[in-house]
Amino acid sequence: MASRKKARPDDPFSTTEKLMQTFRMPRELVTFLRGEADARGVDLTAHVVRHLDGLRTWFGLPVAAVALLEADRGALGKGRYEYLLHLLFQRALVLREEEPGFDGPNSNPGRKRERPQRGRAARRRAMPNVKGAVLTDRERALLAYDGIARYASADQVHRLIAPAR
Repeated sequence: MASRKKARPDDPFSTTEKLMQTFRMPRELVTFLRGEADARGVDLTAHVVRHLDGLRTWFGLPVAAVALLEADRGALGKGRYEYLLHLLFQRALVLREEEPGFDGPNSNPGRKRERPQRGRAARRRAMPNVKGAVLTDRERALLAYDGIARYASADQVHRLIAPAR
């Protein structure tokens, strides 16, 4: 006797059926996810589903915003994950010039970030930005490898490390 399979609808959104799926992941990732879920006061499954569904639906942004993001993503030729990394990197570049939280609800719009110290005080910093430093071809290649390893273009890494050069 042939076994009967449950008929699946052509439209996956016409049912509220939930599937069970198992994933293997590193212990550190599970520990991180559980910590995040506990901090929000939700169970691990709800936490993971919320994040994955947010990724799928562009985190509930309005349709017009999603259309713009998708058009930009397509023009850049990036996958969804790579595009989100690109957006985060662009935000990091902005934060080099602005104070963290500058566009938040409690921000002071007239307040600008203090300029870096110059002279002797600048030399005391942990990572000085030496004036007149020149990146060699070897250093540029190393930065390019580092950028590729982190899904950033070499040009983006160069702008982050040495913006005026």
